[in-house]
Amino acid sequence: MATLLSKCDANAVMCSFYLVEKIKKVAEKCPLLKTIITIDKKIEGHPFYEDIVADGYKLQAEGKGEYKDLDFDILKPAKILFTSG
Repeated sequence: MATLLSKCDANAVMCSFYLVEKIKKVAEKCPLLKTIITIDKKIEGHPFYEDIVADGYKLQAEGKGEYKDLDFDILKPAKILFTSG
């Protein structure tokens, strides 16, 4: 896991709550990894996917969440997905 996270220069990872402790241990070998987002259960100290989505909808409703207003490099990879398949 540390090899994959280091290879992709991840600064965030989304995972199930039961992998959080394992990822915290390998994060020492991944200096860019700063955020562990849980996708199936809230854990203190870590963002929860559904809360992030809800916050995005709230910003959009307030007129603050438009992607066209964001400054980003479209040629830079936004995510790398490693699967067992």
